[in-house]
Amino acid sequence: MMHPTLVLNSPSVHFWSMASLLLLLAALGAASAESSGAALREVVRNRRCLPEGRQSVFPFSGERLWVFEVNDWTSQQLTTAVAAILLKEHAGYGVDINHVTSGTGVYQRIAKDSARGVAMEQHFNSGRQFGYANLEVWPAGQRDKYLQYVTNDGVVRDSTGGSTELSGPLHFEDMGFVGYEGRSGWFVSQAFAEDPRFPITPEFYRAYDRAGNGSRPVIQALQAESSVLCGSPGVCTGISAVECPGSREPDDVELVWCPPKVDGATPAVLAKSPFVDQGFNEEIAQGNGFRFAVRYVGLQKFSTASYEALANGIAQVIHIWRPSLTMARLQREDVKISRVMLPSEDCGEHRSDGRGDWSCDFPLQALSKLASVEAKEDPVINKFLRKFSIPQGTEDPTGPPSESLEGGGLRELLSDLLSRMDDTAAAAGAGAAASIRPATAEEIFDTACDWVKSNEHTGARWNYWVEARNVPFFADTLHWLYPLPFLLALSFAAIAYIVFLEWPWLHTTLTRSSTRRIMARTGHCRTDLELRLREAARVKPIESKPLTLPLAIGRSMGHMSDALPLSPKMRGSTSIPKTPTTKGPNVHHRECTGLTDNYWKGLAERAFEIEEVKVFWKKVEQWTLEARSLTELPAPKPPPVGDYVYLAHHSFPCLQQHGRVSIPLLRSSSGAASGQSLEVELVVSECDGGAKKGRDFGAGTHRVVFAPGEDHAVVNVPIKHHLDQWQNSYWFQVRLTSVLSGGGGIIASPAEAIVLVLSEEAWPANIPETKRGGAGISLMRYFIYLDRLRRGEKWRKTMIGMCWLPVHSVFISTIVQKVLVDHVVKGIQNTTNYADIVWFYTESVILIIVQLISLGLNRWADVVQTRNRGRTGGIRQVHRGELLRKFMHMEHSEHWLASDASWLYALIYDADVVTGKAYFSVFELFQSITALFLSLVLAIGLAFWAWSQNRGTSDARIASPGTWQAIWYILGVVIIIPLGLFGVWFRRKLMWAAVIARKDLECAWFKSCTWIITHWRQLYGLSGQEKVALEKRVLKQNSEFIPAHWDARDTMNDTAWVTHWIQGVAYCFMLIFGLFALCEYSRFGIGAMEVGTYYALCKIYLSVGKYVGRLSGVFVDMQQAVVSLREIAALNNQVDQRSQRREARRWAARIGSRCKASLLRHGSSNSLEQNVCAQGITIAHGMCFVRPMEHKVGSTFAELKLRACTIPLGCIVHVSLGNERVLRSFLGLISQVIHPTDAMGQELPDDAEGVSVPNGLKVNMLPVGSVGMGTTAPSLLDQLEFTGAPKDLCHALAEAVGLEPHRETASLGMGSMQVFSIIRAILVDPDVLCAFRPLAFVPMDMRMSVHMLLRLWQGGGGLPRVAEFLGCPLKQGIYRTSTRSLIIGNPEQDLWGGFKTDVHLDLARYLWKGPDLDPSSVGSTTSSAAEGSPWRPSGSPTPTPKLRLGRGLQDKNIQDIWGGS
Repeated sequence: MMHPTLVLNSPSVHFWSMASLLLLLAALGAASAESSGAALREVVRNRRCLPEGRQSVFPFSGERLWVFEVNDWTSQQLTTAVAAILLKEHAGYGVDINHVTSGTGVYQRIAKDSARGVAMEQHFNSGRQFGYANLEVWPAGQRDKYLQYVTNDGVVRDSTGGSTELSGPLHFEDMGFVGYEGRSGWFVSQAFAEDPRFPITPEFYRAYDRAGNGSRPVIQALQAESSVLCGSPGVCTGISAVECPGSREPDDVELVWCPPKVDGATPAVLAKSPFVDQGFNEEIAQGNGFRFAVRYVGLQKFSTASYEALANGIAQVIHIWRPSLTMARLQREDVKISRVMLPSEDCGEHRSDGRGDWSCDFPLQALSKLASVEAKEDPVINKFLRKFSIPQGTEDPTGPPSESLEGGGLRELLSDLLSRMDDTAAAAGAGAAASIRPATAEEIFDTACDWVKSNEHTGARWNYWVEARNVPFFADTLHWLYPLPFLLALSFAAIAYIVFLEWPWLHTTLTRSSTRRIMARTGHCRTDLELRLREAARVKPIESKPLTLPLAIGRSMGHMSDALPLSPKMRGSTSIPKTPTTKGPNVHHRECTGLTDNYWKGLAERAFEIEEVKVFWKKVEQWTLEARSLTELPAPKPPPVGDYVYLAHHSFPCLQQHGRVSIPLLRSSSGAASGQSLEVELVVSECDGGAKKGRDFGAGTHRVVFAPGEDHAVVNVPIKHHLDQWQNSYWFQVRLTSVLSGGGGIIASPAEAIVLVLSEEAWPANIPETKRGGAGISLMRYFIYLDRLRRGEKWRKTMIGMCWLPVHSVFISTIVQKVLVDHVVKGIQNTTNYADIVWFYTESVILIIVQLISLGLNRWADVVQTRNRGRTGGIRQVHRGELLRKFMHMEHSEHWLASDASWLYALIYDADVVTGKAYFSVFELFQSITALFLSLVLAIGLAFWAWSQNRGTSDARIASPGTWQAIWYILGVVIIIPLGLFGVWFRRKLMWAAVIARKDLECAWFKSCTWIITHWRQLYGLSGQEKVALEKRVLKQNSEFIPAHWDARDTMNDTAWVTHWIQGVAYCFMLIFGLFALCEYSRFGIGAMEVGTYYALCKIYLSVGKYVGRLSGVFVDMQQAVVSLREIAALNNQVDQRSQRREARRWAARIGSRCKASLLRHGSSNSLEQNVCAQGITIAHGMCFVRPMEHKVGSTFAELKLRACTIPLGCIVHVSLGNERVLRSFLGLISQVIHPTDAMGQELPDDAEGVSVPNGLKVNMLPVGSVGMGTTAPSLLDQLEFTGAPKDLCHALAEAVGLEPHRETASLGMGSMQVFSIIRAILVDPDVLCAFRPLAFVPMDMRMSVHMLLRLWQGGGGLPRVAEFLGCPLKQGIYRTSTRSLIIGNPEQDLWGGFKTDVHLDLARYLWKGPDLDPSSVGSTTSSAAEGSPWRPSGSPTPTPKLRLGRGLQDKNIQDIWGGS
């Protein structure tokens, strides 16, 4: 039976070669007696490589000890020798070598859990602290144990399922890759691989598959050259080779392993030791149809036998690896070998005990450096071991290595070692074959030393692996001046930068000039109210600040009696007069000094002290006496010439969507019949109505020509239809300025008219009605669009500023911190070049400057958005102004649909809500989106950073975690946003309900408080019990409001917390899992979670939380704003000025190519006066006024229905009725304060008639209450000037009735206020004035005088006659009829009676008291029942004036064209 030994029967084995080898081994007996790894310890201890005079970088003097592990691998010995030389001689560390015969248990030794090897045992026994490292670890052989160690926390499980718990937790540091790669394989000689005798070449694994037909010759050739007898004694079968009885360390004992169930002669693979590529040989030998034995022969025999077999072409499979001395020798001597091509897919799983099913080729391995935890605590050794790297060597692995060690790698080291071994053999007198042996320790050390000396200044740059403390002067913390010089320089630069930003560039209020300007505007830090109240609370009053007139008078005298006048002395004063007080502990008596005699006088007495006023009233009295004696109305003064031109009306309403407005001009009948042409000038221009030329209408001057025989002309003015912008009603003016040609023609009144432009679109931005009933998104979108159009460039600047703000806090600051921590600090740690160190420190300064510049840009963005956002002046006040304009220009009955408190609440509260929580929330929305986008970009950037850091890692299990973790962090950022917003959207209806409930109850409370505060003058009439009851009512409303407020507050806060919860939980997840990743990277190099990355992620998630919270807050605010937007939209979209819209539609419907102002009610060939007086104001038969259902009862106007009648003009009409509210409704209908409705209270159709007032007439009604404008205008004179009358006339008329022009209207009593209302109406000078009991509240001493003044205005020709009597004649360049009409409700007969020209009307005769009319009869101008006339002149028992029941036009031309419409 064959002995289980390797059979070498080839004749190619030469006897003389073996003899030479034996001679060399005998000569080098001492070297072979001890392995080179064990001897290397003594060599490193006793020898020195670098020059003796060279000082080490650190003066450690060997106090810090590091032990390096080596085994019998030549590449590891060379690498460790290089590291030992550098660490000992260059860095100043103590170095020792621990020799082990194999890599088994490497993880336990590095973790210092087991002490194996002479050096390690000695240091353990001595108790000395030391670090331990292995600079060439092949990870694939024991990777399963490494993973078990990682996953089982120090518990290593064996193949039987049992476990061994280690004595303590294993810890070590992965210091990265050593720089070169390693790979094992099965090799055969090229001669054997390319032998043509074999059907399948032996370099292909199919040649060894026993199931294949072509494998028998190859297997027979292998059996002939090298075979073992499996199944014989001494052969290990089935179990792992490392578990065989003969397997022990040292690993130079011969061992044979056979696969299970294999007997007889079996081809054997030649290998060194079962501890090299542990388990791989056994797994491959029984896979892919193989039945190989494995022959382990130890280091000495393997070195010679493997070389001889491959060099001489013996049919033998050899297990060798790269890098190795054997492979380097074969490559140097150009021995051709071939790798057995094993499979590369479906490899199975490898186990270090050989019980896996691995069937592929040996994997390519990036060889690692591992060190004990002491490396983490020592920055110098940490940096050295991490940067320590020996490159692979020559780029072409098949080519020859470089001849020089300079810039060389491991291939050059092995080549140099072989040369050194050849020299040793040559010196011993042996042949070339004698060098086929392991290298000695001296040869290893000398080769490593030569590499160190050759590469100090090459690409290896090992002098940077350990560097001295090279710190620039400005960063040297040990310098005695640190940090004063650099701190002063940075402070000076920062101050200069701030000053430049704040003053010459931004001009902020931080500058001295702006501070002086603001202080000069107010000059004090206390309000007038505080000063006044403190003065009242003190025994001795304090001095207040000076106030200029007239504001001082209004503020200082507003608290006095309503009848308190200002003396001439006080009028000229510029300060509040001091009020002396009597001294005494409990006496605070205010003396009445400083009050002139004028204070005690009434209106009449004060008025008649002025001589000019006496003259005026004498003229008025004389005129009144003459008027009392008249029995019929005098004829009005005709125009100076018969040819005159005038506008058809004093106002022309139109709808914006019509695109134009037609302005009709009329020429008198006599002028048209004169046979002459006439040319006049019509100017279209802006006025105070809000219309802007070019934007809203086409302004300009028009030359209008009347051809002979033409009595009308039309000028079309273009109107801009704003499709994307809602507008309140606005107007501009048209004026007849002059007659350009045509002889003696003149301009007549009305020569000026306003063009009222009405819009039928919806607020905001003409939103369609179909989009106003949804969730509020469209309403919000149109509102934002409206404000964006309004703000224009400022809106864009604000958006840019708001979006830039997070760039600094989220993006720049995070990047600067990330670069400082992970780039600058690491760069300083990882470089030894002083120039590079200085650059990194300089880079840190540059980054700080970048941070400072970004801070300045942040300040610029904040100033830009603050100055351009317009939250108050640009938006809030604009919307308040729109609401106020809408409210002011609504017709009286339109105010009944929404209460005054609702308008005021919307004006104050809703406008503020939509500004802060809708308009400005848009900027916060985009700011948050920008911040979240930047956060996402940063997260993606960190993911790419992780990917770039890991893409060079060959082990995907180590490389992939960094990328996948970053992806999870990105998904975390992305998922937070929709989840939070969905939570807000899901609760939107609940928020609406809560906000509406709070809003309604607060509005009710607000209304009560507003009434109490604005009616404080009436509180003196309430008893204490009544005041308490009123207070209880308000407190009850307050108690109802507070719970609703709590619900709304909690609902919105809790809704916002939905997002806070989501973000907070996500942040917690990021903290814990990011910490895990940081620990993995810091300890094991797995992933790419650096400290700066972790800090950046923390800041990113905090920023995401901040801005997602703000984003959710924006959406919560927007849901609240939707309620206010709907309220404002409802108010702004309330149909206003219905009568004007009705007229505009009628006008547009009847305008044609032959338009002559179809809405005219008068026109005459002789004079305007005759037509106006003859026509009158017509009331259609069955005309109704019905209040809306929600406002049936009011204090001013009541419902009524009338029969047809016509009110004559040009006289004073006395209207009497017992029900004063119905009487006021009649006067309101005539004066067009209120307008007719149908029987259901709805608006009349456009073709229905109600009250017909001749065009060209201005009709006004004297308000029942006060018309004072409070503090809007400080004095009476200012408010009287609002009428457009000259200032001197206003002053003279006020003094004529005893009023003081510089008094504030709020200080007037009820009687004085009524007098003020009357003279204001006279200054307005309408054609028809309606008044209900105008003298009821006039003081007794002025009642007769005011009565005469009203009669003078009516019968004397209006305001021009009054001005003439006052000595302030008006300049009249345009003819206006002198006819005025005064319609008085329930006048006092003792004052108004006795004038025969007055007309009396008993309104009860015209009230409709029967059943409802047929709707078809509404609008008829004839009565269905013959009624006696209620008209009668003063003092006549029977009516004499003819009652007009129809309208008929006397101008035949106009009647023929337009009929009686």
